[in-house]
Amino acid sequence: MKKSRRAKPRVEQEVLLMVYLRTGGYCACGCGKRAALEAPHHVFAKQRWPELINEPDNLIAAAPDCHARHETAHRRFPQYAVRRARRLATTDAMRAYLARTYEDRALP
Repeated sequence: MKKSRRAKPRVEQEVLLMVYLRTGGYCACGCGKRAALEAPHHVFAKQRWPELINEPDNLIAAAPDCHARHETAHRRFPQYAVRRARRLATTDAMRAYLARTYEDRALP
């Protein structure tokens, strides 16, 4: 008998739109590229913090190539791009995750 796979939790459509419009549809890193509506970046990883999957302050609009570079650690998103998520960091582990995952760069 086959095991059934659980459906992955998805970001709600109205949350996606809110995150996209917050930056005018552009990537939050400041590169000037258009963001992908359907694929926002989760500041706090959805695998580790699934309760934050639909929290707008945990999401940032990202261009597909910028998102891919961040995920491969080639070029991390800057601290200013994730400033809304700082209020969600309620534990030392979450604050440490922000500090080691996001670059300390000036605004473009």
